[in-house]
Parts: sequence; structure tokens; C-alpha cells
Amino acid sequence: MEMLELQTALTREARGSRYLEFASLGEHSVVRTQIEMRGKLVFMRAKKRHYSFS
Repeated sequence: MEMLELQTALTREARGSRYLEFASLGEHSVVRTQIEMRGKLVFMRAKKRHYSFS
């Protein structure tokens, strides 16, 4: 639960409400792994590469 709160805070800071759309895909483990490995920048790159919202 703590990790979920952490990733929520980081992604909210980075993307705002976009986090809700991303989380709804059910990819929590992907988000968590990216944040644990490198932090926001890698997470943003991975999200951009694999999930396009535009």
C-alpha cells in the first residue's frame, strides 16, 4: 500500500489526472518497477513508449 501511495504521488506530480487513466489499465506493477528502478524520468519514458494518450 505504501508503494501505491508513493507512485500515486510521483505520477500525480508528473502527469496530474493522467495517472487515473494509466492506473485504469491495470499496469500498477509496471509503474512500480519503473519508479523503483530509476524514478520519474524512466517511468515517463516507459509510459511514453508503451502507452500513448495523444
